Amino acid sequence: MIVFAEGLGGTGRLVFDFRNPMDPMSELMMMMFAFAAQVETQSTSDRVTGAQAAMRKMPLRWRGGGKTTYGYLPAPMPKEHGGVGWTLVPDPVAVKVIERIIAALLAGLAPLAIAAC
Repeated sequence: MIVFAEGLGGTGRLVFDFRNPMDPMSELMMMMFAFAAQVETQSTSDRVTGAQAAMRKMPLRWRGGGKTTYGYLPAPMPKEHGGVGWTLVPDPVAVKVIERIIAALLAGLAPLAIAAC
């Protein structure tokens, strides 16, 4: 239920009782609210889709918002690439671990043996 202290043109209290499906004013307002919600949903979807598409075209751009892939850390975008937003850079600690794993695989060790080291 929505109650306005003054209705249109100062006609006094205006009540929209959405519990009464037979009230034509309430039905009209519900249709308008539903339409406004649909328009806003579509607009939000369009904005998000457009922003994601634009970010995908940016070189080195990291969208953030979650955990990074193992071996990388988030870092500010370098000035030579615009300096706006974030990118991913190699994690020096993880790089050593990955290099050790690759060397062990090339040496012929089994994955279980590598994991035990």
